[in-house]
Amino acid sequence: MKVDRGMDGDGSFTTSWTRQSGRQTFYLYVGPYDIEWGSHYGTGQTDASINIPHEEFLGGEHQDGIAHDFGKDVLQEVLRTVRHSHQVPRFAREWRDAERRLKFWKSIPIDPELCRLAAKPNDQGKSRYCNIKLADGSYETEVREGTVVLRLDGWHARFTFPRKGPVFLKQKSVDLRGNHSAVLAHKSRFYVADNYLEVFDIRGRRLFSTVDLEETSGLGTLYRIDDVVRAGDRVMAVYSDYHFNPRVDEIGDKGYLEIDVSRGIIARCHA
Repeated sequence: MKVDRGMDGDGSFTTSWTRQSGRQTFYLYVGPYDIEWGSHYGTGQTDASINIPHEEFLGGEHQDGIAHDFGKDVLQEVLRTVRHSHQVPRFAREWRDAERRLKFWKSIPIDPELCRLAAKPNDQGKSRYCNIKLADGSYETEVREGTVVLRLDGWHARFTFPRKGPVFLKQKSVDLRGNHSAVLAHKSRFYVADNYLEVFDIRGRRLFSTVDLEETSGLGTLYRIDDVVRAGDRVMAVYSDYHFNPRVDEIGDKGYLEIDVSRGIIARCHA
């Protein structure tokens, strides 16, 4: 059977294999932590795959199925790559990055009280998601803080101020770093969840953003902030694991980050 191969890094190890059988495409990708094995018929809707952790694969899991789909030669190539994964440059970089991310998360104090408070919050950002229907049938998210109105449309934020004069004095538009999923207003601040967390004052100025923490924490890429909750004056960003990497027990697949605009992330807990 004809199999196309893809090399990684310096070309010493094959890390991807694809095979065409009529309309069906079979594929194998070896990553730093697992193997993705699946097939499709040309569209995302027809795609079906599983992820096999390295240790399970080396223990014999799914080896017969991979040999059936790709042949015994490919099975031996996959075994070689997984057994020598420490020699694949991309994998080594990812493992170093993972150690750096874990060090960042461990530096944040754990406060179990956050989970209890977040379970019954006084306010939740998702409750207002796409709460305004426009004349053209589309939706926006609107939230008010005093006399200031914030409207969110996808990746954009528009502040409207109670001022006299031309339009440019009454409004201010800001590009978000991601597609918003929740917004919460509290004490003259707007907290916007858009994979990252962005905090604005009532003048539309960005006071805090987790974008600057992405490289060291994985927030926004590996861990998505998709909601904001408030209990009293304590505001918490809600994060969830993107499942691009294996679950890390110290981080969990869902948790809460307490935000203080002047000090940043001051506490955390995971569900």
